Amino acid sequence: MPVVEKVRVNFPVIAGFGLSNYYENAAGAGQGFGVFEFGTRVLIPIPINRNYGQWTASAGIRFLFLGDGARQFNTNQKDFEVIGMVGLSVVY
Repeated sequence: MPVVEKVRVNFPVIAGFGLSNYYENAAGAGQGFGVFEFGTRVLIPIPINRNYGQWTASAGIRFLFLGDGARQFNTNQKDFEVIGMVGLSVVY
């Protein structure tokens, strides 16, 4: 079976909401909305002898929209961030 058939693509979506002042701004006021995040991730199996484990390479990108509380604690005070990721995992 060719490796291309084993490639997986994920589309994670995360929403962060809080109760009882969980996402507070710098002044200590509670915020209900904390973060909304979505993106994509591609996982590609690496064909290596099973005696060395199951290896997978991954790459992805995520987009974050930050609420007022999270934005104020962000170093650059932006309410939007883009995060690129690459990885290698090994399972024995």
